[in-house]
Amino acid sequence: MKIFKKIVYILIAVLLLSAGLSIHKWGVHGAQYHLSHLPSYVIKYSAKTPTIDWDTSLPAQQGFDPGQLERFGAELAKDRTDELLIIRHNFIVYERYSENYSPNKRHYLASAAKPIVGGMILAALLDEGKIRLDDHAAKFIHQWKNDPLKSKITAQQLASHSSGMIDIPFDISQNVAWKKEYVKNHGIRFDMALNRVPIVREPGSFYSYSGVGYYALAYIFSSVLKDSNRSDVRNFYRTKIMQPLGVPDSAWTISYRESYSLDGLTLYACGSGANFTARALGRIGQLLLNKGRWGNKQILSPSVVRELLSRPCFEGKPLQCKGVLPRGIGWKLNVDGFFPSLPHDACLINGAGHQVILLIPSLDIILVRLGHLLDEKGKKENAQQALKDKLLRPFMATLAD
Repeated sequence: MKIFKKIVYILIAVLLLSAGLSIHKWGVHGAQYHLSHLPSYVIKYSAKTPTIDWDTSLPAQQGFDPGQLERFGAELAKDRTDELLIIRHNFIVYERYSENYSPNKRHYLASAAKPIVGGMILAALLDEGKIRLDDHAAKFIHQWKNDPLKSKITAQQLASHSSGMIDIPFDISQNVAWKKEYVKNHGIRFDMALNRVPIVREPGSFYSYSGVGYYALAYIFSSVLKDSNRSDVRNFYRTKIMQPLGVPDSAWTISYRESYSLDGLTLYACGSGANFTARALGRIGQLLLNKGRWGNKQILSPSVVRELLSRPCFEGKPLQCKGVLPRGIGWKLNVDGFFPSLPHDACLINGAGHQVILLIPSLDIILVRLGHLLDEKGKKENAQQALKDKLLRPFMATLAD
């Protein structure tokens, strides 16, 4: 009998050792990587504990078809996905990383930085009463006061891409000298946004994407904080949003990891130059789904969260989008059913290269997908269709309920 017990113990030890080696090589789903939390699939990353802890759940327990979800993750891995995170009811149900990424490795966001950084800073300032969405930008950008168009621009219009300012894409060769300088030189963008970039439409009348507008908005943030004797923009973001969410500094960076100076202000880019881990993005998404609450603390008021995810108005009516998605504060809103596979309350961010954060309030779901263009040929003109065909529709098909 004693010999039999020894054999059993040896076999158990071998199995545990084998499982441990497997965990070390591949990693597993589960914040603490306990053997008791092993699901039916594995995720490719090292077993180092994530810096952002999160409760986990098996997909079937949260209304997903496990087989469909695993196939969905495998297909996205083929489509140049670096990080994939799915959260429902505040549980991580699926997490997958490419060979060079992990839960603790930051990924560039491209224009997804606008609602994640700029939008959340604006939300925190709104919550404190330091600024109003209908405040005119000229209140803080004094050289705009006597300009017939710029004097009309509001903070909300800058944040919702309806200010009338032109855009200067980073990925298109620019033929005009000052535009070339804008693309090449991060620091000069603030001055150009304030003093050089023209207004081509009546402010508030039309959606037209403008990354330039977020440099003007960043200037306003620094001006507001200086006037109220508060810390700089980065530290404000850190103490008002990231620290209360339990997100360590190692999980995010903003503004190309630099600060800039203009008019005696310390400035940070709030619409580009950010790098976040998928879990850090998940925390922000969950905060919004929770209507500004995290744990037992109300970080943002529900009314401010509602403003972030609401369609702006022009002359008392919802702003018309004419073929493009309406936007809240950086978030694209599915109120008109532009993405037919998604519920109408869905909202998403889609930065260049398909850096996607999807929120579905009615289903209590968050999806984070970071990587490269989903289109196998990497063609920008196919990006919208690839988003629908390769990410959104297949994802919704993983739901069993």
